[in-house]
This record gives sequence, structure tokens and C-alpha cells, in this order.
Amino acid sequence: MCHFKKVYFINFGCKTNFYETSAIIDIFMKNDYEISNKNNYEICVINTCSVTELSAFKCIQKIRKEKRRNPYSILAVVGCLPQTNLEKINKMPEIDIILGTSNKYKILEKIEEFSYNNNFKNKTKKIIEVNSVSKIKDYEELNVLGTQKRTRANIKIQEGCNNFCTYCIIPKARGPSRSRKNENILKEITKFIENDYKEIVLTGTHISSYGENFKNKNTSLINILEQIEKYTKIERVRLSSLEPNIITDDFILRIKKLKNLCPHFHLSLQSGCDETLKRMGRKYTTYEYEKIVQKLREKIKDVAITTDIIVGFPGEDKNEFDKSYNFVKKIRFARIHVFKYSKRNGTKAFNMPNHIDEKEKVIRSKKFILLSSEMRKEFYERYIGKNIKILIEKKIKEETYFGNSKNYLGIIIKSKENIKNKIVTAKTTKFDGLHLIGDLI
Repeated sequence: MCHFKKVYFINFGCKTNFYETSAIIDIFMKNDYEISNKNNYEICVINTCSVTELSAFKCIQKIRKEKRRNPYSILAVVGCLPQTNLEKINKMPEIDIILGTSNKYKILEKIEEFSYNNNFKNKTKKIIEVNSVSKIKDYEELNVLGTQKRTRANIKIQEGCNNFCTYCIIPKARGPSRSRKNENILKEITKFIENDYKEIVLTGTHISSYGENFKNKNTSLINILEQIEKYTKIERVRLSSLEPNIITDDFILRIKKLKNLCPHFHLSLQSGCDETLKRMGRKYTTYEYEKIVQKLREKIKDVAITTDIIVGFPGEDKNEFDKSYNFVKKIRFARIHVFKYSKRNGTKAFNMPNHIDEKEKVIRSKKFILLSSEMRKEFYERYIGKNIKILIEKKIKEETYFGNSKNYLGIIIKSKENIKNKIVTAKTTKFDGLHLIGDLI
């Protein structure tokens, strides 16, 4: 048993990391640990990200900062950064415990082992357990109890990726694609419903490949979506990032029948130029992508389509950038997440010729961000004067609440009654540049 009981958690990265951190927090809570804050802790657990060199750098900065601030605490570092940068992480004297991506569930066990050794046997040798993920076949269960009060819950359904895009380190950090059993997903959703959650987000490293590693080839993302609607009473289901190629005619036909699925699809584009997409190792063309978007808009009412764009990929000259920009401008997304290409050692793109100057990346990024703001305004203003159902997520000030529609419109409304975590209807009146403003009906 660890004689330290106050634990502070720091999470970096994606929705998958957030889910895993939530699951680890629940493990500690179940064992009578106190979840503390940055000013009052004895144990610090940092769940890291290494998707870019910048994200890895930020994690390292945070590790050093926390140890300086609280030098007598136990500091544990878990996740993608140790998995991909173990040699560097192992040299950091600030760290006491290092775990990779495949054994995060052991964190409490390792903290108690370290505490026992340090306290009673006067040993300070750090604990390291980072295993190869390249041949892992089974999904590792990390259950969230649904006790942390939020309106939206992330449900992890899949781990790993088989795509090996040339800019991405994630397959090396997370291993091959493997899927969670249907029954475990349904059980976890039921727990969240019991704790009054109204919306879930299905997340994972690459959820489009859900079910591919099962022997039953009839299991896929659309199958689990249909089972969630059939066997649970969750009011809203939202999907995290999808590969465009999953959106087939059959997929659209079946999702159209789902009453709880949010009409919001984040379809990763990365570039609107075919030459760039080919060097990235993406498995679609701009023509195919555009046809998919057209079909979704034709068949799904009020659909919102968002995307990711990388600017400054190696070899993206002015002509390729202009092609990418003009394609995105043509598609008219509801929102774009813009990323400047970041070199990542261990990826194919790292050694590609013709890397783009950082100043030029900043210029290109700003141009896309301005375009995103323009398209967001255009999308939001379509809904001014309409009655829209929204899930109230938080109180932002006295008698003022914020929530999201099913197609991910952020809406602010006034209410004297406490309406947090309720689905209400509002009539929208204007767009303030970031959100719709509405009146509660």
C-alpha cells in the first residue's frame, strides 16, 4: 500500500488519451486515493502524447516543471512518449515510473511498488515497463466507471492503426489495430447512462477499422452503432475522426436510420492536393473525397462535416498548396483543424526531401485559419432563426449556459433555472463570431 494518497493527473493529446486517463483516475478512486490538484499532490501521473515533435517537447517541459515544483512527489510518466522515446525519457532523473501504451492499467500497482521500495528498503531505482506493441493482437480493457460528472463521455472502442501514413508515428506508439468486444462497449455505455450522461463519443486510434481484427467479419463500425441504438437508451452518439473511405452507400443508408447518431462527421482530409496525399500515404483522392461529401450532404439532414488539414508537408510547393487551399474552399467545411507539419523522427516523411521553411508554414496556416473562420460563420448563420435542440454542457456565468446541437453548433442561452446536462430547445437569434445566441423555449 502506498503511504501517499493525493494524486494529480495531467493529460496530453487526443480523446483516446483522455479516455485512458479517466479510466486510470477511476482505478485510483476505487482504491481510496484522493484526486488532487496541481497545488496539493503527492503523486503525479502524466499521460503523454508524441504525435508531433512539438507535443513531445511540451510533455518533457511539463515533466521537468512538475518535478521542480514538487520534488518530493512520485512522478509517473505513461503512454506514447515513453513508447516512442524510451531512451530519452529513461535519462530524465525527474521520472520515477515509466509505462508504455500497452500497460497503463498497471500504474497503481507500480506506484505502490515504488513507494514500498523507496520507503522501506531505501531504494530509489526507477520502475520501467515499456513493451513492444508491434505484435499485440488483443484489445486491452480499461473501464471507465462513469462517475466523473460531465455531459459527454468518451467511449474507447478501438486501439492501434495499420495505415502507416508517412507523417504519423502512432502505429509505432499504439501498435496494430484491434477492437473492443461489443458486449464490453454496451456495458460501459449502460454505466454512463446510469450516471445520467446524455451523449457518448466513440473514440479510438482509428475507429474506421473497428471490427477488422475479429473473426466475425460481419462486425464493423456500423454494426456497433446499430447495436448501441438497439440495446441502450443513450440519447446521443457522436463519432470521432473517420477515414473518408468508410462512408460507402451502404454506410450512409444504415446511419440514416439511426435516431441517436449525431449528424457530425469529422472526415480526415489532410490535404486537398492529390500529389501531396500520395506522398502522405493517404488512401483516397480529392475526387473520391468530394463525392463522399456530396453523398452525405444529399442524404443526411443538417449534416456538419469538419476536417483536419496539414500545411507545409515535405514537397508541398506553392502550386500544391494552392490546390489544397482551393479544394477546401470549394468543399465548404463547417470547421477545419489546421496543423503545421511537424517533423517526427521514425516516420518516412522525416527523411523526405524539400522540407518547408517554418515561416512559410505559419503563413499557410494563417491563410487556412482565416478560411476556416469564414466557413464556420457561413455554416452557423444558416441556423439563425431556427429552433434547435441542444445539450447543455456547462454554466458559463450567472444565468448563462453553453451547449451543443447534434450537428455540433455551439449555442449560448439564458436561463434562470439550472439546465446543465439537460436537452432543451432554443430559438437562435444571432451569431457572435464563435457561437449562436439563442432564447430558451
